[in-house]
Amino acid sequence: MSETSIRQEIYDIVSAVSDVGRVYDYERLANDLSTFIDCFKAPSGDIRGWTITCAGWTQEYNRRVYVYKIRGYFGLYDSAASEKTALAIVDSVARALNASDVFDDNEVAQLDVFEPRMFGGTLCHYAELTFRVKESEVF
Repeated sequence: MSETSIRQEIYDIVSAVSDVGRVYDYERLANDLSTFIDCFKAPSGDIRGWTITCAGWTQEYNRRVYVYKIRGYFGLYDSAASEKTALAIVDSVARALNASDVFDDNEVAQLDVFEPRMFGGTLCHYAELTFRVKESEVF
């Protein structure tokens, strides 16, 4: 399975999670702040979205092990206890990745970061999952 195919599978898995928001199979960037933040606005107007990027790979004998960073952004609303909702969605994404039968012999998704961060001038919950995927073919 090529890097492009692996990325597409991760995208499909994340996109299928309920209430996940907008999902992109690459790191979104923009020079204009409002354009950037609009990329992550859900239909409700809340910030809720994910990006998927390949952060590197290692070589294991005759196949690669790709390292993906899957980053989630959620509007922070203290009065609504949004931390709990955001973490539940992060957990659902991790569980969906771990349960997928598409990938063989992989490590489980790890939550490396879950914290408040400024995002486009707005305080948000930020999550960063690491997911390592071994190529299924050897070369």
